[in-house]
Amino acid sequence: MLDLATDDLGLGGREVGAAALFFKDDRIAALRFAQARGMP
Repeated sequence: MLDLATDDLGLGGREVGAAALFFKDDRIAALRFAQARGMP
């Protein structure tokens, strides 16, 4: 489960290669997470 209240979305040190959203993210936390890591 993702934690949109944290900068790392609650993923810790896990490697993530891409992000896809299927829900409304009012805080745009997932977008900021992806941009900070240079992910598509």
